[in-house]
Amino acid sequence: MARRSRFVPEPREGDVWVQTALTLDPPADTTEGATTMALVTAPKTPAVAVARELRRIGLEQGPAKDFRVTGHMVDGERDHTFVMLLTAEARQTVADRADDLEAALAAGPFPFKVSVRYLGSDRPMPSIHNGREERIRDEKPADAPAVDTDTPADAPAVETAPDVETPAADAPADEEAAPTTMDAPAPAPADLDADQGPDTADAPEQPAQPVVDHNEQYKQQCQANALVWSTKQAAHVRAAAAGHLYRDDFSDSFRQSADRAKTGRRVSGSFLAPLQNAGFLLMGDPGQDGRRLVEATPDGRRALLVWDAHQPEPTERTHKTERMPLNPLMWGEEAARRARAFQADEDRRRAERDAWWVGHQEHRAAEDHEDKLRAAWAKVEGIRNPCSKRPAGWTPTNEQVAEHALDAEVVAALRLEAVALIAAATESAAAGSERPTEDTDPWGGFRKGDIVTVEGRPGEWELTAHTDRPGVWDMDPARDGSGGPATAETPALRPVAAEPEAPAQAAVPQPRAGTTYAVAA
Repeated sequence: MARRSRFVPEPREGDVWVQTALTLDPPADTTEGATTMALVTAPKTPAVAVARELRRIGLEQGPAKDFRVTGHMVDGERDHTFVMLLTAEARQTVADRADDLEAALAAGPFPFKVSVRYLGSDRPMPSIHNGREERIRDEKPADAPAVDTDTPADAPAVETAPDVETPAADAPADEEAAPTTMDAPAPAPADLDADQGPDTADAPEQPAQPVVDHNEQYKQQCQANALVWSTKQAAHVRAAAAGHLYRDDFSDSFRQSADRAKTGRRVSGSFLAPLQNAGFLLMGDPGQDGRRLVEATPDGRRALLVWDAHQPEPTERTHKTERMPLNPLMWGEEAARRARAFQADEDRRRAERDAWWVGHQEHRAAEDHEDKLRAAWAKVEGIRNPCSKRPAGWTPTNEQVAEHALDAEVVAALRLEAVALIAAATESAAAGSERPTEDTDPWGGFRKGDIVTVEGRPGEWELTAHTDRPGVWDMDPARDGSGGPATAETPALRPVAAEPEAPAQAAVPQPRAGTTYAVAA
């Protein structure tokens, strides 16, 4: 008995089976060299049937691949099934094998129609569906002849002679050749038999059936389902598209009226705000009558078109929820603008993050460098306190470098720092040690707690703090009873010379205290 493959299910009563090229273990009574055919159940849905045939011709199914199978919904029910071809190679493959594909589908339980159109270019636009639309096959444009893929590109062209009818060998030379089919006169309409059907020469031409763009229908259906409008919102967008919605600047209100001569019905501005923010409505320029027309944007007109075409279920909204924000039209101009703004904000944030990361890395590198310098100082000086700070300008001697085996780069950095400090000190000494002026120091070199005199004020004063204005001090009297707090500018201050300290007096020995006794004479 032949062993059944584990990939083939057991047959059940009522199943329909078809043969495929899956090879199983041949049974014992199979002739040597023959190939057995595995049995696969017939497709139970149109989607499975068309997907099998498309995969059979080499296409791949799924997102970001060659095709997807979906359905066209009408009033919430599936009307028919169609295929979305996602790549140019898939469209070309279907166009080249349209007849074979249609014949293979017609042989199964779910036939499909394969149409091929050339919409003003040499690239085919095929469509596969099982709807009510008729099949259409356009001829390829003459300016783009088909390329024979079976003949190599470098093969020489073969010229074929025209078909010429040669007379039979036993026919006389002077006998006229029998008329060919091309020379035979066409039969008159009256000579037609009755079984050939009525004369269709005068029959009116049937109008061409419109071509259904399934991709556009799918896009419109997605846009309609994503609108989530209420009936009232759709009505106001329709009024704006008709030019019946305006804003009266004199009364500071929105109104709706088909006649501009009439005041019209008042509309809440908070109700129209979500529609304006979502890009469905746009405020126009004020006219001579002080009215600004509220117009429907291209997104608003497109949304109204898909709303009327597909009639999605309106969203139930209350007075409060009608004022909530709305999403823009899917794949619309406002959605694209928001996407660009989001991408620009992401780029700005990424640049700021990169700049911060560069600064952070530099800061970490500086900290690591200072840790190496401090470690060398602590090693030479025998410092064990981890909180001690390395003195600026410290450099090891050559003997210390050799004794403690210090890194050459660390020693070079320490000496370079010391040279920079010496240069800065030399430059400062060359500039002089004069008292800072107002141009260099608005506080005149005074410090908090200094005792000064002020021009135009009696007594001595103690500087207490800086004020909000540069060069102005808060001060208090240096002695009690000389007045209250005051302020003074730096140019009016004069330092008070410190009083010389009194010299220390030498200690004079004092007689020892004791009891005095009177001595009698």
